[in-house]
Amino acid sequence: MTGIRQDRLKNLLSLFYTLIADNLLNNPESVVFDSLNNRYLVSNWTDGNIVAINSLGQQEYFNTDLEQAAGLHIVGNILYVASSNGSNTGIIGFDLSTGTIVFDVNIIEKQLLNDITSDTSGNLYITDCEADKIFKVNISNLTYSVFVESGLGYPNGILFDKSNSRLLVLNGELPNGPIVAIDLTDSSLSTVVNTNLTAIDGLTADQFGNYYFSSWATDKVYR
Repeated sequence: MTGIRQDRLKNLLSLFYTLIADNLLNNPESVVFDSLNNRYLVSNWTDGNIVAINSLGQQEYFNTDLEQAAGLHIVGNILYVASSNGSNTGIIGFDLSTGTIVFDVNIIEKQLLNDITSDTSGNLYITDCEADKIFKVNISNLTYSVFVESGLGYPNGILFDKSNSRLLVLNGELPNGPIVAIDLTDSSLSTVVNTNLTAIDGLTADQFGNYYFSSWATDKVYR
């Protein structure tokens, strides 16, 4: 029994030191769960690498083609990535099975592309913090348009609210830090709730109708 326990301990220690040694994260910006492959995918803001983390916490590079990576979003078998700096920018799509680029739409007017979401009609929506815009990308024909022209105040986290046929967006520089709803039919804006916080980011939801976001200013997550 002692020998078996020692072997198990050695294996655990080996795994622990491997995880420490192989930390590939470099200013991680966004994370999504790849249910097809039972892993997390994380974008590195600083070097543009996308890191895969399996169920044991082990890391490996999923792709290293970009020089800067921000928001991640999965539709079907493609991981979409927002990138604003480097030789390959815009919305880049990677095949989840191979890690190769299969989609590329360069948004000419971009300043700082951030978060991504999608509706059920084959469109991506991307926030641009610095440009104060939301871009709409049609996946099937690789075209884009400006969906919201202005009035957002540093739009950051974005989420498709299917039950209400709208987008929800965090706006860190508007008074009272509101979560804003955007009507998908006419792109009109309305306030859902004032968070009364600054530096709000990272919007998501659970299956019970709760929404979650974070604030850099308070280092907290809110529901």
